[in-house]
Amino acid sequence: MTSQYYSGSVYSSLAIATAMTCAFFQSPNLARGDVNAVHPAPAAAHHITAGTTPEAALKELQDGNARFTKGTVKHSHQDEARRKELTLGQKPQTIILSCSDSRVSPEVVFDQGLGDVFVIRVAGNILGAAQVASIEYAVEHLGTRLILVMGHESCGAVTAAAKTPPDKTAGSPDLDTLVSSIRPSFDGLTQLEFNSALEDKKLSKLVNLNVNYVAKRLVERSAIVRHAVESGNVKVARGVYQLESGIVQINGSSESDPHSPARVLAGEKH
Repeated sequence: MTSQYYSGSVYSSLAIATAMTCAFFQSPNLARGDVNAVHPAPAAAHHITAGTTPEAALKELQDGNARFTKGTVKHSHQDEARRKELTLGQKPQTIILSCSDSRVSPEVVFDQGLGDVFVIRVAGNILGAAQVASIEYAVEHLGTRLILVMGHESCGAVTAAAKTPPDKTAGSPDLDTLVSSIRPSFDGLTQLEFNSALEDKKLSKLVNLNVNYVAKRLVERSAIVRHAVESGNVKVARGVYQLESGIVQINGSSESDPHSPARVLAGEKH
């Protein structure tokens, strides 16, 4: 599993967090929560020693998911010793952007413990200022080198985006903002393809499209992530969780299918 390690003291961690907060509110795009803003490159990169490879991090997720689906979970890194170790700092091996759905808990489905994964959860696993900033923080200051964008079958947010007409409200201004951030992921579909996708109760194609769109948009939007990907230091993976089986399809075997769970990106140009 991959993570460039940040081993500062508690006071160093607080200083970095304070600096990050100040930078967040000083940015006009971030302050107003501009979902489509493209982040400029940082003035100076924060030097971090490389940790485990992205490939090793991905394998750990896949192995953990296999344990989860087989009922052989280890529940590692959940004891007093681990808690004490983490008082010195965190060094998560993977960043996971996933949906808030209560049926999809990344730490559980990947059999991970405290400090193993840096999790950001939001309905529809969408990108907003807070989500992008959180990912950038983990890449830049914690040295995490694998990012996983994870959707799931029967996603309520994707359903709302697909079934709420653009000229109608989803129920509130904030819900409208949520669904409007997902709709662009459907743009490549013909009306016939879109109607066919809606017939699937699991919304598999639409969920995959949203995951792919978010992963691609993250690299486009964030200069920090884009530069890390282009340098080969960070990889972005995409996956979809199956509710009944518990399997997370990462780097789906149907590589020729543009709607299959996304592949790992390594310096991919967009």
